[in-house]
Amino acid sequence: MTAPHLTPEQLAERWQRRVEWVRENAPDFGGFKIGGFWRFDLADVERYENRRKTRDPLSMTERSAQRQESKAGVL
Repeated sequence: MTAPHLTPEQLAERWQRRVEWVRENAPDFGGFKIGGFWRFDLADVERYENRRKTRDPLSMTERSAQRQESKAGVL
């Protein structure tokens, strides 16, 4: 049996974010398309959430990492 998948709407509700934000950032947290529609593996979502809770720097999205570096004057 395969792991359950979430839709952007379900993930947006789970994270209390806009659906548009979820779609825009989908590749950053393991989103993939099936038939042109974004889907998110529940196990991947839970791993992402756990990394965020422990503040693992690998959990930052690419855009977030770039913003942090920009603020620090690294770029």
